[in-house]
Amino acid sequence: MLQEAEREHQRLGQGVGVKRITIEPEKCGGLPCIRGMRMRVTDVLQLFSAGASYEEILEAYPDLEHEREDILAAIEYAAHQAFDTGSRIVEIR
Repeated sequence: MLQEAEREHQRLGQGVGVKRITIEPEKCGGLPCIRGMRMRVTDVLQLFSAGASYEEILEAYPDLEHEREDILAAIEYAAHQAFDTGSRIVEIR
């Protein structure tokens, strides 16, 4: 189990799933957003913490892609931040 977590951490460090996350100083106060939209990573995480399902989030925010990759990218970004050692995995525009 620990080895799996370490492999996942290495994968996250490569930014495989978080390429959908953008940081632009002029949007949402420079907070991480999904694909340059004004949908913050924190918005998605707060919806999940409130008990919303994937389907409910996609229904409320139809601009998110229905394959769930946007939602998964937000979760992956948050997971990376929990492990963060000071490196950035997204490009600041």
